[in-house]
Amino acid sequence: MLFSLSALFTSPLLASFPNDLPKKVEVNKPQFEYPAKISVERVINDILVIPVEVHGNSWPLTDEAALYMANSGKVKMRGNIVIYGHNSPKIFGLLVKSKLGDTIIITTNLNEQLAYKIDAIKFVPPQDVSILTQDENAKITLYTCTGFWDSQRLVITGNKI
Repeated sequence: MLFSLSALFTSPLLASFPNDLPKKVEVNKPQFEYPAKISVERVINDILVIPVEVHGNSWPLTDEAALYMANSGKVKMRGNIVIYGHNSPKIFGLLVKSKLGDTIIITTNLNEQLAYKIDAIKFVPPQDVSILTQDENAKITLYTCTGFWDSQRLVITGNKI
């Protein structure tokens, strides 16, 4: 799957963000609490999460952070919080080592932590967008490419604990 990178240029919005943010991602600072860092038990330790909006087939990407789909579920509310990123050692490359029952911790922009327990790990074709569906449960979905020539997507879901 090819991703549109047309919207990934320096934005004046970045001026209000901390200096450690990647400078090539257009950030739309949400007016609500959102995931700012993520950890996954045993495999990911406190990586940066940047809020972005996904429209149609335009998925912003960066090599510096995971990305929170700001038009997905909201923190502390019911819905599916979707965080995606490259399958690289710096971002989600070790997600494949996650196990059922592992804990996902997100730290919000207000420095609050929320925990989710992994309840499903699956591989789906790139066209399967059912994993992005919103429902009445408070859950999280982590999403990255995997397989030969990124032919599949690794999808990890967890329910809030």
